[in-house]
This record gives sequence, structure tokens and C-alpha cells, in this order.
Amino acid sequence: MADLAEYRDTVMHPDWVAMGWTGRCQHIMGQETIWTYDPVAMGSILQSADVWERAKNTERLLRRITGSGMLTAKGAAHRRQRRIVNPAFSTTAIKAMVPAMFEKAELCATLLGRCVDDDSLESFASRYPPKPEDRVPGARKVDMLALCSKLTQDVIGAAGFNTDLESLRPADNPLDNSIQYMLNTIFDDTIISMGQNLYWLLDKIPTRTRRAMKTCRTEMERVSERLMTERAAKQEGSVVDADEDKVPDMLDLLLKANSAEREDQRLSDEEVRSQLSTLLFAGSTTTAGTICSLLRFLALHPDIQARLREEIEATEERPSFETLNALPLLDATVRETLRLEPAATCTVRTNTKDTVIPLSVPVRGRDGTMIEKALPVAKGSYVLLSISSLQRHPDVWGPDAEEFNPDRYKDPSIPKMNIPGMWGGLASFISGPHHCIGWRLALAEIKIVTFTLLRHFAFEELPSKPDIFIVMNVASRPEVKGESGGQMPLLVRRIEA
Repeated sequence: MADLAEYRDTVMHPDWVAMGWTGRCQHIMGQETIWTYDPVAMGSILQSADVWERAKNTERLLRRITGSGMLTAKGAAHRRQRRIVNPAFSTTAIKAMVPAMFEKAELCATLLGRCVDDDSLESFASRYPPKPEDRVPGARKVDMLALCSKLTQDVIGAAGFNTDLESLRPADNPLDNSIQYMLNTIFDDTIISMGQNLYWLLDKIPTRTRRAMKTCRTEMERVSERLMTERAAKQEGSVVDADEDKVPDMLDLLLKANSAEREDQRLSDEEVRSQLSTLLFAGSTTTAGTICSLLRFLALHPDIQARLREEIEATEERPSFETLNALPLLDATVRETLRLEPAATCTVRTNTKDTVIPLSVPVRGRDGTMIEKALPVAKGSYVLLSISSLQRHPDVWGPDAEEFNPDRYKDPSIPKMNIPGMWGGLASFISGPHHCIGWRLALAEIKIVTFTLLRHFAFEELPSKPDIFIVMNVASRPEVKGESGGQMPLLVRRIEA
């Protein structure tokens, strides 16, 4: 089978669907891997974190970027970290963040408007000049990935840390620059990066990718240290907050845990910095990619974009958290985007002991016999859980499973199987002890940004119809065939008042 290093699109290997729900394939450098998109198998593996750990190569990569935070912690350390940070991602906490998210989304709309109105402004214009056919009066080619990456960093800063990271400001921002440079080198050097993550000896080679990771982590730790110092000084020099209803933000909770007396409730300085780095990196890159995918789907389906804008314009300019979540087409559009293009198209686990994987769909063994209920798996096996294959399977989503159709959710029987996940019958945020802790924040942010931008702008496919595809590595991101670097070029025009 094709090598798994070829992450050309979101589905990765569409022929998996034709070959069955579970099978074996050769990973990069000959490593044998079991792959599955059987929802029962996936759910069992994700729930059994004591048996199924994140693959060593993935953990090694994430640790280089974010340190010893929630993405890499295991066992008791992971449970302790989650318990401390969980309150910052509760529904109550997210509701308190809504005004800050709207403020940043509106600033983003203002900056985008300036870019559309003035051709001399290059802040968010695509670094590739528009082709002659893409020069359209009243509109402009804009790289929405560049804009959304800066926006989501600022949202994390404002909503999570009550500070302005200033990523949206026109001047170069060291944090954004280091993250984007690291992502570009990782994606450009995919094979080298994968080899270094798989084999510890190769990991010692100081490649361009490794240097970029070190630079990025150093910058994230610098920002984290500044946030910690400023907040600690503010708390030390102020009286106790009289507002008992104030919801503590992420930084409050982390600093409180940093000074806790009980060891099982305490986070070390390194762990606090790692948590902040994790939120800065994972909380911005994944959400930015999803917003870009959503805007592109709307650009390709102007009828749905028009209907969604009509729904938005019939609502107050800054709706409440409850009103925002009650908008049916907005909810369905976000859900359909996450179904087709999840931030992580797959996740790989390895088992710490001999075990069995329960199956809902029988699989044929190597000797030709059918394995009906459970697949025996030896210790140390690698299992790839293909989220995208499950979320594009016609047996689950209908015959138009490959198409963008938010109206599919009007059918209460969709999805036709129980999917292991946190929201919307989707596996996009996975499930189990290691599910995405920020899923509520991500949903609120995606909805608020979409709501705000569609009130002011129309998004269209460029007349030159660039071949945009999704590439998967440390995260998924859009690229254009024949051009280097991540980007989401769209034609943007103002909506007439």
C-alpha cells in the first residue's frame, strides 16, 4: 500500500474505504501498522489510555514543540494536569470569554477591510501575486490562513490569559513568525522529520526542522515566562478580587497550581510553561485551519454562504453565547466542516501489553479466516485510527459523504453509527481521557469568527481556481499545488451596506 508519508489530502488513502474497516499497511521505513476506522475499535482504544498510549514518534515530536504539557503527559501526571486546567474550559468559562473573542474577531474584520480596500497594504495579502484573472474590481486575493493564524493566537491571549499578544498588529510578531517558520520547515521536510521522530539516533542530527522547533519553543517559553511574571506581579500588588463571580482564566488556574501545597495538586514551573506553550501552539494552529476550511467551503458553495449570511444578519450584532449556539445553519456548517476536514485526520496509538481490539465489522485475517468480534494485538503494535475515513464513509453519512452538505443534519438518523467523540457525532475532537480539552473554546471561536466575518465580507473562489489541498503532519493545513508554504488564498469583497 502507499506509504503513509504521502499526506496528500484529508482522507489520505481513499482506497481504505473500499478495502474494509480494518487492515494492515506499511508505514514509513517499513514499519507495519494496523489501521482502522471501525468506530467500536476506535472508541475502545481511545478510552483505554492505560493500555493504548500515543505513539512514541508523535510524542517525541510534540514534546520538542510544547514540552511536558497535556499533549505529552501520561498516566497520573496527565490526570493531574487535566484536573487543574479543566475549569478553564467549562461552559461557564467559555461564556465569560465570548466578549473578548468578539472583540478580536471585529478587529480582524477591520484589518481585513483595510486590506481589501487598499491594494498597497500587504499585511494579509497573499505572498503570491494574483494572476491576471484574479484581479477583480472591488475584491482582493487574501491569504486567509495568514490572517486567521494571527487571529487565533490573539484570541488565546485575550480569552485565555487576559492579555494582548499583538499578533494581529501589522508589525512582525516574533511568536507568529516562529510558529509559521517551524510549520513551514516541518511540512517542507516531511520525510526527514518523520525519520527523526521514528529513530532516536536520527533525532540527534541538527537539521533545519530541529533548529526551527527549538526557535519556536524558545519563543513560546519566552512569552509564557512573561505572562507568568506579569500576572504574578499583578496579583502580588493587588487586593483580593471582590468579584466572587469572576471566572478564573487559564493563567489564574496554572499559577494557583504552581503554588499549591499538596504535591498532587501542584504544577512545576516547567509544567506551567509547557501548558502555556501547548495552548499557544495547539490552540491557535488547529482552529485557524478549521476556520480557513469553513470559509473555503462557503466560497465553493455561494448558495449556502448566502443562506448563512441571511441567518446571521437576522441576529443581533453581538449575540449571546446561547443565541450563537441556537443558530441552526451556523451550527451545521461548523459541524460539516469538522466532519470533512478535522484538524487531525488520524491519530496513532501503541499498546503497552498484549490485548484485543473489539470490532463492529468483521475483518479477514492473514490466514483467510474471518475475525468476527475481537482482533488480537501483540504488545508494541502500532494502530492508526483514521478519523477522516470514518467521517467520509457513505455507510455512516449517506451516498454524498464526500460532499459539503450542512443540510444532512436535518436527518436525525445521521450519523448512522455511534461515533466516539465529544460533539456533533464526530470524532474530530476524539474521545476518552486524552480528548481535546479545548473543544468548547474551539467551537465558540469558529462560530464567532464566522459570524463576524460573514456580516461584512463575501468569500469567493479565485477565478484561476488554484488546486488547494490539505496536508497532514504535526497539524493539518491547506497548501496550493505548485506553491510552497501553507496558505488559503480566497477572493474577498466587502458586503454592500
